[in-house]
Amino acid sequence: MIGIKQGIKREREEQLALANMLNRIALAASDVGELTEEFARELKRVIPIDWATVANVGTSGIATLLPLSSKISSSLDFGNSFPLRGTPVAWVAENKCTALEADLGQERRFEMSTYWLKQGMRSLVFLPLFYQGEVFGTVILASRKANAYGERELKLLRYAASQLATQIKNFELSNRNQKQEKWLVTLDGLVRTITSGEELSEVFPQLAQELGKVIPLDRLALTSLEGEILRIIGVFRDKEHHPWVGEIYPARDSAIPWMIEHRRINIAEDFAQVRQFAVDELHFKEGLRAEVRIPFFSHGRLFANLHVSSSQPYHFDKEELSLLDRLSSYLAGSMESLILHSSRRERIDWFNTVTHQIKTLITPVTSSSLLLTRELGKTWEPDSLLQQLGKNIEQGASRLSTGVRFFEELGRIELAQFSLNLEIVDIESILREVCDDTITLLETNSQVFTVTLPRELPQVFTDSSKAEEVVRILLDNAIKRTPSGGEIGLNAKSRNREVIIEVTDDGERFSPEEIQRLLGHLRPAEVEYQAFPELALSLALCHRLVELLGGRFWLNSKDGKGATFGFSLPVR
Repeated sequence: MIGIKQGIKREREEQLALANMLNRIALAASDVGELTEEFARELKRVIPIDWATVANVGTSGIATLLPLSSKISSSLDFGNSFPLRGTPVAWVAENKCTALEADLGQERRFEMSTYWLKQGMRSLVFLPLFYQGEVFGTVILASRKANAYGERELKLLRYAASQLATQIKNFELSNRNQKQEKWLVTLDGLVRTITSGEELSEVFPQLAQELGKVIPLDRLALTSLEGEILRIIGVFRDKEHHPWVGEIYPARDSAIPWMIEHRRINIAEDFAQVRQFAVDELHFKEGLRAEVRIPFFSHGRLFANLHVSSSQPYHFDKEELSLLDRLSSYLAGSMESLILHSSRRERIDWFNTVTHQIKTLITPVTSSSLLLTRELGKTWEPDSLLQQLGKNIEQGASRLSTGVRFFEELGRIELAQFSLNLEIVDIESILREVCDDTITLLETNSQVFTVTLPRELPQVFTDSSKAEEVVRILLDNAIKRTPSGGEIGLNAKSRNREVIIEVTDDGERFSPEEIQRLLGHLRPAEVEYQAFPELALSLALCHRLVELLGGRFWLNSKDGKGATFGFSLPVR
């Protein structure tokens, strides 16, 4: 009886000493490697260990071997993965208990046990590592002595394994929290980077730097989906990898159809092992080994994707894959804004260049036509053919110049390249000033100008220069449309919190179909430009300006001759 009590006491003392030792190790260790290293060193003092490793059990039926200690030998390749099925590790994970091979020379429970026997081992023990009731790993210990692990040793090993499992999981959870925190910081940095610049060329190097903190990369590429093709709109690379900005390739040869179907990221872990899409072959020839494709969706439509490429294979765990997947939705809004802004900047640059070139080409034509008409007037009869041709050239150049001005203003409106200066405006004084200028102009045209203004018009909330421009354009159109001796009118009145301004002329009437075509589009169709070349552009400009000022625009043409062009402005 005394011997039993002493034995129990000795076991408790050994467990207490082991517990104290493990607590000291856990407090001092900075990572899992240091924890298992010290654990193995201390355990070897009380239990015979000649071979040791840890097998991490994956959720996909795969286990990975890791060293328990660098100072305890093992001929297995650490870091290698193997299928669980049929192994002692699988048996331990399924049965959730310790597996013991007391003497491999006498009996072997598992097929793999022959391997350890050939390595000179005689005793084997497989200890489960538990977390929340599930086995997440196995400690495998071996000794050259037969029957090295008796009841005493097994009790100590079971207790040690339970303590080790807790500490390993603590480190894993801590690392996971640190990794998630690092990812959140990186995600925030990515958004700030994307929203900090106006041009992709400025943002992209910083974007690659931020993303490289969590994903190793040798090349970063951004492509936009344009129908059936992918266009490369941004590239950053440390090495001279293809492709270049502006190049295109068929979307069907890429991961695009797959991402549209599955609506998540696509990962090629190693092109040397699997090349899923036609473009993968090109990447592999360029020296790349892996790629993460991150799709960006807006309103259910894939508009762009980010390609993170590496010259080394990728290996992501389940948590990393989840974090990578978050990039797609987290960055989509910011990326769309950056791409749209950059695209708009390109359109503005193109538009400004084109209009500048057109005006440069028109200038000598306009000036030369004026000189030609003047010189012909000195030597030729007023009604001569050359005089008429000269006047036609002068008028055509003038109309072309006016048309380009309308086109330029329309373009700036569509590209939001101008700003409105909205304020309280005395619209009556603006109308009277325009009328005074018009009367002077009409004196040489034998046209009658009738102005009908009330004694008082309410003030309006508008941009005075834009409202004045609309009135002048409409009066100019009326002058051109009205024959000599005809009548032009300008009328204004207040009604229903609006000031209504109308310009009438004695020109040819418009059919209902022509009115519909002229006002049915903000960008008139080609047929309107052919039938009414200058009028179509001027009305499109007036229409857009009035809409931006918060008013309405219309065109009426009754039976007989003439037309009425009208618009409204909101009262203060």
